[in-house]
Amino acid sequence: MYDKVPDDTTISYFRAIRLKDKTFEEFFNKILEKCIEENLVKNKHLIIDSTDVAANANFPSDKKLICQAFRKTIKETSKFNNDLSKQILKDFEEALDKEREKSQKVKVKTFAQIAKEHAEHLYLHTYDELQENKQYIKAFGLLWDIIHQYLEKSKDKIVSTVDPDARIAHKSPGNIKRGYKNNIIIDEESEIILGSIQTPFNVGDEKQLIPLLEKIKKEHNIVPEEITADKVYGTYDNRIYLKDNDITCNIDFYKEPSKKFEKYTLHDFKISTDLSSVECPNGIITKNVSQSKDQLYFKFDRNICETCPLRPKCYSKNELKRNAIKKITVPLRYDVMIRDKKHNQTEQFKTALNKRYKIERRFATQVLNHGIRRCRYLTLTGAKIHITLANIASNIIRMVNLLYDRKAYGLAKP
Repeated sequence: MYDKVPDDTTISYFRAIRLKDKTFEEFFNKILEKCIEENLVKNKHLIIDSTDVAANANFPSDKKLICQAFRKTIKETSKFNNDLSKQILKDFEEALDKEREKSQKVKVKTFAQIAKEHAEHLYLHTYDELQENKQYIKAFGLLWDIIHQYLEKSKDKIVSTVDPDARIAHKSPGNIKRGYKNNIIIDEESEIILGSIQTPFNVGDEKQLIPLLEKIKKEHNIVPEEITADKVYGTYDNRIYLKDNDITCNIDFYKEPSKKFEKYTLHDFKISTDLSSVECPNGIITKNVSQSKDQLYFKFDRNICETCPLRPKCYSKNELKRNAIKKITVPLRYDVMIRDKKHNQTEQFKTALNKRYKIERRFATQVLNHGIRRCRYLTLTGAKIHITLANIASNIIRMVNLLYDRKAYGLAKP
């Protein structure tokens, strides 16, 4: 009762050193288990989506990033060899000054090449430290990765030395986001979060659908009857997975662009449900098919095609010159596309799609009440901890509200 309250630094140390992201994931699972025990999770209709969470760091220009990474490495070098660190930093800055004298606009690649030359020199003189000094290994490794991403034009670019796990991507034209994503899957009826995966922002949303479904199946034996998501999740792999696991796919297709001046595409041909025949826009049907590992190839009769009035829109100029046989390539699992296009015409699909607002409501609540507009902690591990805490808080509040409503309206537990 009279024990001294722990100092703030003690609590921070406990969080940073003793608690890991897996610990918070265990807390999340315990809360979810309580929700399942109280029959709040129905497991039938689930919704999946993601939201961006900004990294808690500034993002310098490419040239400044290289310089920051170099100076960060020099700072670690000075802890065990001050003279060497001063000399290499001086040589590095003099080399940059010489390039600036030649041209006011020094290319980023030139910055990277200069940094590489001096980093190699540093490597030769600090080889022993690179075998055992963890902080120096971390700083030098970050510098080396940043140098090579500009020399090799890497797509997966580090954008901050403060938070090297954060990534940058365009959410829409002109809308650049930097940081992480919170990918979640919720129960449509209760809006309870069933699982989450955190990734750098440049990782595609569509890549998380299967891992999320596998995760909730493994950890809580949750297997849905239906899954609802936006168009980006409608990849072949995702649709195949859902069909093979008897899960109804409530995912729309992207609209086809105007074809006024375009050639016919696969979408203009009618493919039979059993993938045994193809009908062209002129009503001609072919069953002449061959198969490779993952494709079907349908050939049309050349004699019929030569007199077809739609021939100019069906062939390219080169194909017309060669009088080529018309071939249509169909993915071997195109059956999933046929199934989903048919399902998308039903009222069941439209009703499910109209309920996607529920997952947006979860995100809005987390931003408003739980501070996930911006990460509080650094690196992907820190982002996972912060976001998982927000998911835990969201589920606790939702669980309490649902249980209170059940009690208030006299609803007995089924």
